[in-house]
Amino acid sequence: MTRLDDYPGELERDIRGSLESGLSVGARDTVRGILVGFRLSLLLRRDEKQEHVPESKVYKVLAKLFEGVDLFEDKSVQKVCKMYAVGVHSDYSGRGIGGTLVKKTLELGQEYGCHLVSVEITNPLAEKIYKKLGFETVNTLDLTTIDLSGLDVSRIPGETEMMSMVKRLQ
Repeated sequence: MTRLDDYPGELERDIRGSLESGLSVGARDTVRGILVGFRLSLLLRRDEKQEHVPESKVYKVLAKLFEGVDLFEDKSVQKVCKMYAVGVHSDYSGRGIGGTLVKKTLELGQEYGCHLVSVEITNPLAEKIYKKLGFETVNTLDLTTIDLSGLDVSRIPGETEMMSMVKRLQ
């Protein structure tokens, strides 16, 4: 069994932060009593902006994606709901669970006073879903053009482009 303690440093901090944020949601099969989907999200605040880029390869790729992008550029944006992980059990795919989790996160973002929601995606299907929900692409990164130092994206057919998308809530 994987434990949070197995994830050192910033990743552990972000997972714990997402679980404590109140913005993360899950879907449970009430008959079987199992978790079948989740959406992890963090609450970012203008006054708590982080400039430090963690050493993890994943965080370095995200930093590259966000070069020139400032989620707080608009001075009226004080809080951002940062959606960063979603998963649905394969036995439950195609049932709209992922979309429902995203919609619930958007509702929670509004309740928590978030002005903006941000998400990074690599999946073309996810792009269509987010566009239908009113998200706009603010930056794109071709993963084949950067040195990922051992991170092999070729195993994700058709998913070598990463996009940052945002939606204004308030």
